[in-house]
This record gives sequence, structure tokens and C-alpha cells, in this order.
Amino acid sequence: MRPGNFAISVRAVAFLVGILAATLAAPRGQAQVPAAVAAQNRATDGRMDLAGALRLYASQEERAPYRDVHVERDIHYGASTHQRLDLFIPTKPPGPAEVGSTPRLRPVLIFVAPQSAARASLGTARRAYDNVALWAVRQGLIGVTMQRRDDEASWQAGAQDLAAAVSWMKTHVRDSGGDPQRLIFVGAGVGGAQLLNYLAHHEYWCCQGPGVAAAALLGAPLNLMPLVPTAKAAAAHTPDTVPAMLMDPAHSDLPGLDGVYAPVFIGVPQYQDQEAQRSATILQQELCRRGRCPSVRYFPSHSVISAMLSFDTADQSVSRQVLAWLQQQHR
Repeated sequence: MRPGNFAISVRAVAFLVGILAATLAAPRGQAQVPAAVAAQNRATDGRMDLAGALRLYASQEERAPYRDVHVERDIHYGASTHQRLDLFIPTKPPGPAEVGSTPRLRPVLIFVAPQSAARASLGTARRAYDNVALWAVRQGLIGVTMQRRDDEASWQAGAQDLAAAVSWMKTHVRDSGGDPQRLIFVGAGVGGAQLLNYLAHHEYWCCQGPGVAAAALLGAPLNLMPLVPTAKAAAAHTPDTVPAMLMDPAHSDLPGLDGVYAPVFIGVPQYQDQEAQRSATILQQELCRRGRCPSVRYFPSHSVISAMLSFDTADQSVSRQVLAWLQQQHR
């Protein structure tokens, strides 16, 4: 496949909007945080671990094998054994709202988890955060969850892994019905921090551009030195310890924001440290100053982990807002 420019345009987002708009009219079930999840986040001050959060959402999440979804596990997108992804492909043909006048290639949503190795199996057929990819499929997209190298590998490892994933998508995802020009990245926690690293450090971009059509950062600790002090950025509110190298002032994302042209969504869980919340505000202000205001939403009663596990459940307190943001790109 010949390299191309991945720069975002209104036309590139329009097809995605057409797919998602129909889902907004008929929400499924309740939209609020379950009482047990809210209570546990409150009791632990947002420090609930992944296993505990999975138990609280278990009764709402679909169990494998998943309906109308073909799953391909452990696809290598790079040379490292940690550089693997799971691909979730709808088996039903696109509906009328998904086709329009464009080719039947689906946008691709790629989830970058809070933990670098968040691939814990639940039994033998389901993994943590499968629900995010399933949610994408239910909206008519291709869903992807990606594993990256250990956060301690080097400060730029996350950006390099994202570049490798984009390169793989550009070469291969069309074979599964995905559109390599419409890659939507959702990064949570440290995954979101590394997503902004990639967008802001142009030297790691793939293929004549970043290859990112839209980017959502949920509960991400951000390196915006010197505007935001990072001394306390590794507070326990983040789902895993933020590697100190990600907060090195020498590698601040601030200078590279001039080149962040993709639409950005910033999600702020209630249970997140103050520095991370402040960095979300600063990122909003800095992008607005450059004429590219992001959408910012606050998630009451959620931690980073519970926010992500709520996708594809009756709790639409987070996913509905992400859908609305994607719809707004066409306005």
C-alpha cells in the first residue's frame, strides 16, 4: 500500500459521523454510574484496581464468544513480543446508516490502555478492555486493543509503539474492512499520556504524518512543563505509576502542540490527581490558543479504570459523551 498523508479533514470525519449518529437516538439502558462502582471509587478515593472494577462491571459485560464479532488475537505489529494487538471485526454487513456514498471501509478505533500490559485473561476467551473494542464494533467501527512495551523501556517507547501500530494499520487494516485514513485513538491513563507524546513529538510520526484522525485522552497525566508542575504526577489516583521519564521536562509535549491538528477529546474522571486535572485544563487552553479547541468533559464518580470499563455496558455516562464528541466534528 502506497504511503499517504493522514491529515484530518472535515470530509474524513463526516463518514464516521454518519455511522455514529444513528446510535445516539436510542440509548440502551441507564446512563449513570452504577451505585456499587461509585461507592467503591469513593471508598478507595479512586484507587480501585482493575480486578476489582472488572468484578463490579462483570454482570453487564458481554461474555465471549461475542455476538456478530470475529476476534483475531495477538497480532504482532512490531518486533517486540509486547507489540501485539487484538482486532475486533464486525461479521454483519454495514447497515444503510453506515454506508452512505462512501466505500464500505469502516473507521478504526484503537484503544491504548492505562497499563502497558493490560491483557489479563478473564478465563480463556476474554481479556480486560475487550469491552472498549466491542463498543466500537457496536457503533459500526473496527475495534482494536493494543499492547505496548513496558512503560520503563524508554520515554519515547510509547510514541514509537503508536507509530508502529499506525504503520501496521496502514498496511493491513484494509484487509479486514478498516479504513487506514480514519484511525481514532482512545488513550486512557498512561496510554493517553503516550498518545499525546506521539502527537506532539513529530520525529516519531509515521508515514508523512501522525495517521491519527481523532484522539481522545481520558484521565491522562500530561507532560506540559513548564506550565504544569509534574512533581506529583505519579499520585496513586492514576491506575498505575506514571514512569518518571514521561514527566521529564526535557521531553515536554508543550512545544509540539502546534502540530496537533486532529480533533481532541479530553475526559477528566473525578478521581484523578489535581496535577492531571490541571494539565487537562492547560491542554485545553493551549489548543484553543492555537485555534483548535478540544472538547473537555468531566466524569463524576469515575476513576480512569471504571470510566473505560463502562463502555459497552448500561453505564453510558462516559461512552455517550465520546459519541457526542464524534458527532460534533461534522458541525
